[in-house]
Amino acid sequence: MRQMIMCAFAAAFIARPGFAESIIFPHVKSGVSDASGIVDVSLPPYSADRTGKTDVTAVVQKAFTDNKKWTTVYFPNGTYLVSNSIRISEACVTSGTNPNCGVTAPIVQGQSRAGTVIMLAPGSFTSASSPKPVLFSGDGVAQVFYRGIHNLTVLVGTNNAGANGVRWFGNNMGLMSDVSVISEDGSANIGVDLAGGEQGPCGMRDIYIKGFGTGCHSDALNSVTVLNLTVDNSRTYGVLNEGNPLYIDNLSGSNNPVAVRNTGALTLTNARLTGGSATKPAIENSGSLFARDINAQGYQKALTTSGRAGPSGLSFAEYSGNQVSLFPSPTHSMNLPYRPMPDVSWEQDTTKWGNVWVNKGGLGTIQKSDSASLQSLIDNPNITSICLPSGKLYEINGDIYIRGNIRRIIGTGGNFNGAGRLVITSDLAQPVIKIERIISGLELVNQSNKTVIIESYCGTITSTGPGDLFLSDVVPAPVTINNASERVWAWQYNAEGGGSVESPGHVKTIVQNVKSFRIFGWKDEPLYQSLDLQKGIVEIVGYMYYASTSTAGQTMFVVGDGAQFSAAGVTQVSFNGSEFSNLVQQTRGGVTKTLTASTSGTGGDLPLYTGYDSTAVANAVAVLPHAKAAAPAGGRSIRILATRGTVTVSWESGLTPDRVEVVDVRGRMVCSQKAFHGKTGTISGLAAGAYRLVVTGKGLKSASSIIVAE
Repeated sequence: MRQMIMCAFAAAFIARPGFAESIIFPHVKSGVSDASGIVDVSLPPYSADRTGKTDVTAVVQKAFTDNKKWTTVYFPNGTYLVSNSIRISEACVTSGTNPNCGVTAPIVQGQSRAGTVIMLAPGSFTSASSPKPVLFSGDGVAQVFYRGIHNLTVLVGTNNAGANGVRWFGNNMGLMSDVSVISEDGSANIGVDLAGGEQGPCGMRDIYIKGFGTGCHSDALNSVTVLNLTVDNSRTYGVLNEGNPLYIDNLSGSNNPVAVRNTGALTLTNARLTGGSATKPAIENSGSLFARDINAQGYQKALTTSGRAGPSGLSFAEYSGNQVSLFPSPTHSMNLPYRPMPDVSWEQDTTKWGNVWVNKGGLGTIQKSDSASLQSLIDNPNITSICLPSGKLYEINGDIYIRGNIRRIIGTGGNFNGAGRLVITSDLAQPVIKIERIISGLELVNQSNKTVIIESYCGTITSTGPGDLFLSDVVPAPVTINNASERVWAWQYNAEGGGSVESPGHVKTIVQNVKSFRIFGWKDEPLYQSLDLQKGIVEIVGYMYYASTSTAGQTMFVVGDGAQFSAAGVTQVSFNGSEFSNLVQQTRGGVTKTLTASTSGTGGDLPLYTGYDSTAVANAVAVLPHAKAAAPAGGRSIRILATRGTVTVSWESGLTPDRVEVVDVRGRMVCSQKAFHGKTGTISGLAAGAYRLVVTGKGLKSASSIIVAE
């Protein structure tokens, strides 16, 4: 018996939950950086009060002044009352000579987003004409590296019209994540200030802003990439972009008179904007815009754009300006399925943490080999997490195999060097492993069939494993992908590494083969070619080329025969070099064509390039292997098949599901069905796009990504 589920889009949105676990570190005994690389502001010599009753501005500022780099300043749960700006670092004013340039500031780490609160005392910043930030992370020349603010809330107390919540600034590798910025009475100026100086590239993820004049303001010189941003109750704009590229994926906003105003270059995907002004649009655009999957309620319309007609109504699938192709292709972007990056459980038992410095008896300098120490920690069955602390350069000569019970390797100020490699194997007990906050002179080789997350990482990356790979806030130098079964998602992707010497033909991103590779927010600074796509499927959403040297005769993106490719929101910014004149070279059926700046119709920029076959993409991505049932079902399976407009779910006897849910790529419920009978259920009437199908029932739970073709 076949069940028919006729579906229409629902308005409900299921938000991605924030990372709520308690972030703790081992071996923290004082406020002085020791074996852990952690400076705890609540411990001596700082002893910052955590009750919110005592002004701790001076002692917290001293913690940052005393610990300039390669450490982590840690705020345990509590309320930290301040009355002046906390300056994590001063501005970098002269590249290469100023002590505030380079890696000159610690990472800021709270214990939890809800539990760690840095509160500006009421009436501290009353001058609206001279605003000041509560947290200041940097400014100036684009040499502000290795910045981070994580897992805390900045609360602006009442009567602070001159307060900005966070001045977030970083270059190359920098990430602010799991942070809330709230104005208590709704009178403060800007929630997150990204404007001024040579901003970017840097990233923000899982950010909540509430109650400011403008929620987020950017005029980035380079680029800022944002994933999962919610802005509520702004007085003028939820997001204001006035500069070079700002890339936002998954924007939610309510009660903002204008949700987004763009006069610069903006890439915006997956937005839900509600409760605005009935006389104003949700998005005002007079700059360069690529927008996709936009839904608004309570506004006059979703988008107005100067100089050309925009889409009508309160929602639209895609807006790109000009679209070009070298071969017959769809006129819309590829819109590959997106898998949210999974959380990796934070180890709460400090006896299960390994510390390379402690393991070597306090050595861990470049004069000593750390290979044996690190491998012994990895192979210790009681260890799940390893930290590399406090300004140490760990020399690795020979291959290190990451296996066993390890689920996290994190730098708390330490980095790798040497002639060895870090090899991630399939012999991992956990389904997900995360490697983060490391600048490495080693090659990181992923051979795993498990999910691998590489975040806030600088170094060469080679991936040949079939498992899913996430690249978040990375500076690969370069990256090579080669497995036909591998799915890769990247964001805040700054592929400018690769050493000081490059030769013609040097490529920063090499895709020899891949099932699918989605890059959101790519800033590049190559001397030669940016992408060599030989086989597989690649979608770029938001790309900036920083032209600092000649690229004469080179091509930005090279696409091989049979490979599928699309790129949206591509811009070039020339400083003291030349832009790419050859934008895309693609081969299909033995015929090679080149798109140039003179033939694109948009100069050196590409609002949207499409070079793919929709059937080939759907066949490669949408038809998934069996999703295995849980153990009580005896290993029997569910099969999912996506075709044009329809998804068919079939199951073996004894596995009858009690619920099937269809959710789009941003968590919006499309439809659900209960009470199945027989062995097959069919969901029909689905619009073309990517979805997540969740099948639950006694003894089973299966979740799979699907694409419904046109």
